[in-house]
Amino acid sequence: MRKIVFLLLGLALAACGSKKMQMDLDMSFQEFYFNRQMGGTQAAGINESYYFRVANPKIILDQLKVRDQVLELELKEDGLFWASTKMLSKDDYIFSDYSKVELFGHLKGGDIEMHWDLDSVPLREQIFMPAAVPQD
Repeated sequence: MRKIVFLLLGLALAACGSKKMQMDLDMSFQEFYFNRQMGGTQAAGINESYYFRVANPKIILDQLKVRDQVLELELKEDGLFWASTKMLSKDDYIFSDYSKVELFGHLKGGDIEMHWDLDSVPLREQIFMPAAVPQD
């Protein structure tokens, strides 16, 4: 009986220690948003560019899932992660000022994987691309 109590006490202490380590890890974002690029003609498509800056520089963002597309995130020099969606036709695109996304990442130098569900990534800018000048 005594061994069981010590075993349970040891497991409880180990669980508290790992929980404390997990709570010390800041998994928040300093900023996140997306821009929408729209072609200048009715036949032109629409795509979106997503930007994320994590508060903790030890976190590396790997992938973004948005609108049934899985995209690889790239790290810019200023610590901003970004990805751009594939072109969609205007008929297939659903307009919204917010986007729901899933992010996947890991802790630098470790094998700890992370996952975030963001329900409301805000639209920052809508960019209208000019139509090409007709060639004579």
